[in-house]
Amino acid sequence: MSKLVLFFHPGSEREVIKHKDGFCPLPKERAHTRKYIISRGKILKDKEEEKVLGFWGEWEGTSKFTMVKEILKKENHPSALHHTLIKNFNKDDTELKISTDPLIMGNMFLYSNCQQDYIEELKTLDPGDVLLFGTGRKSETSKTKRKKIYDTFICDTVFIVRYRIDNIKTSSKDDFEKSVISYLKKHKAPKSYIDNFERLKEWYYYNSIESLEDNKYSLYIGATYEDSYKGMYSFVPSVEVDLLSHHIGFERPDISPLLIELPCFNYVKEGIKGFGNQNVNINTIASGKKLFNSLVEFIKNQKLEIGISCDFYHEE
Repeated sequence: MSKLVLFFHPGSEREVIKHKDGFCPLPKERAHTRKYIISRGKILKDKEEEKVLGFWGEWEGTSKFTMVKEILKKENHPSALHHTLIKNFNKDDTELKISTDPLIMGNMFLYSNCQQDYIEELKTLDPGDVLLFGTGRKSETSKTKRKKIYDTFICDTVFIVRYRIDNIKTSSKDDFEKSVISYLKKHKAPKSYIDNFERLKEWYYYNSIESLEDNKYSLYIGATYEDSYKGMYSFVPSVEVDLLSHHIGFERPDISPLLIELPCFNYVKEGIKGFGNQNVNINTIASGKKLFNSLVEFIKNQKLEIGISCDFYHEE
């Protein structure tokens, strides 16, 4: 048996039109948003292929962006294309910092705190559990009149738990770093995890971890294609980017046709209720591997790629 977590987070695109210099700073408002991100990375076809990718994700840090040409814009597609930045940030910036959760950049998948204050079960997920990060929407054919009963689920990240570090150390960057690296070494994780964490640790600590209470939260590290859990790995639906100046992105996939075939969501299929109301919906399913395989096939059928790692974009 596995846990399936539908993790609702706000789905609106970050508004950038007011930033005339092409840089999107840390948000001053509390609300989370999504960005359409351009990065180097890998997709999985018959084998791993290195590409420049486009995908939707959460990135509350600074980014450099270009606007999609007005003539190319399409409904539910991005209006801006972002390159995420981790260098030259000011760790002492007094502006409100909002955690990036999950973090899907730097060739890692990390989830550390969102909603764990309210839902204890989110602190005890196990390897192989499936977290689907996305946004609920109400379809035009919805049978309920209630406003926040969502019968569609727009997915941007498939997160497969590989490692769980309980009661993470947050009081200092050094304590946090030591606790993560010692755990990975103790559990004989591939060296790539440590190498990638070394690059991310400072940005990640000061933007997502420093403000958390010590010894209270669980840090999850997502399975990768290199270090999968029983053949399951984390990924983002993505597309290849050939010519940035003509790239228009894509509409995030609605995976509700797949979800409603699960017994735990019969009530959605019957039009009685929705998947949730922008919170967290946790269910027990018979086979995480079966669901994972179905997700991969479903995303491919949408003519999207399976993005298995997302590095940072470096301009020539």
